[in-house]
Formats: sequence, structure tokens, C-alpha cells
Amino acid sequence: MPDNPGLSIQEPVEALITETPPLPTPPPDEVPPPLPPPPDDSREFTIEEANPPPRPIGAPPPKPTARVASTVGAAAPMGPVALGSAKANMVSMPHPPYPYEARRMRQTGSGKFLLHFNATGAVTNVDVVQSTESPILDQTSSLTFRRWRCRPGVLTRVTVPITYTMEGAQL
Repeated sequence: MPDNPGLSIQEPVEALITETPPLPTPPPDEVPPPLPPPPDDSREFTIEEANPPPRPIGAPPPKPTARVASTVGAAAPMGPVALGSAKANMVSMPHPPYPYEARRMRQTGSGKFLLHFNATGAVTNVDVVQSTESPILDQTSSLTFRRWRCRPGVLTRVTVPITYTMEGAQL
């Protein structure tokens, strides 16, 4: 009999301990499908001179043709020119992209921009004549038009209309 009457000694019990499996991962909250990637519209308009046809073997090289030098300011028109009549004198006209943010917000609109060219044919300033009513579209247009180039001394100002639809930008 034990010394303490309230205590009783029991025989050891063999126990089998098993781990409970982890709870299954709950399904994720409904995630919207990813937005489509922005369009890759890297169209640029570049005027290149045609390569002359190959000359026959043994033929003498062609004589160089003289080019008439023109004064820079003489050929430049005084007022702004419409884009249609200026295209022949453009060297580079990168196409404005449709910004991803504007596409996501379904922004569209039409506007007009006035491009100022210096004597070397580079754009020095872009004025918004008529806004597209979207700051994103106006900024994208202005930044792209700053990369346009024309033949040196030919143009001083060109008016460019642009329309943004969900399909992209049209000049």
C-alpha cells in the first residue's frame, strides 16, 4: 500500500501517437485574368533612297552628279503645313503607340498638334492645338512627335491630326 492513500499507481499504457495531416490549402480568392500586354507598335516611317542597279563588270564608274545647294530659309513655307502635303519631306515619322494605361482605362480621343522644326529638320517644340481630352494620350503624342525628322530647311511648322481608338493611333 502506498504512503499516500489518495494516490494510486497505474500500470503504464502503451500509446500510439499519429500526426494529423495538414489542412488542405484553401482555394485562392478569385483573381482576375491578367491584362493583355501593351501592343508592340514599332512602326516607323523612314524615307530611304533607292540603291542604284549593279553595274556590269568592267564598266566605268558613273560620274558624280552635281547637287544644287539651296539656302536653308528660302524653301521653308511661312505658315503651318498639313501633314498630308508634308509627308514627302519627312525623313522619320515614328508612329505613336497606344499607351497601356490609356488602353486599360479605355481612353480614346482625337487631337491636333503643331510641330516646330529647326533648320536641321529636328522638332524643337510640339504645341497641343486641340487636346485628345486625355493627358496620357497628349503626352504620348507629344513625346513621339519630338522624334520626327524632316529634310533640313524644308519645313518650319506642320499640323498633325491624330485619333486614338481602341485599335490604336491613326494619323
